[in-house]
Amino acid sequence: MFGTLGTAELVLILVIAYLPLILIAISPRTEGMKKLLWILLSLILSWIAYILFLIFTDKIETKKD
Repeated sequence: MFGTLGTAELVLILVIAYLPLILIAISPRTEGMKKLLWILLSLILSWIAYILFLIFTDKIETKKD
């Protein structure tokens, strides 16, 4: 129907699919076992898990000198 996917399309699909996982992995909002659980949940549910991560974790406030 659509033909074969090119390299650019495949890379775009992979970036969109794994972006929540990467964003959770580098986020300072959680650490340790909680971060691992969020990453595992993100592998299963992808964007839904990332939205839940943003809702349920506390935002880190930066201190101003």
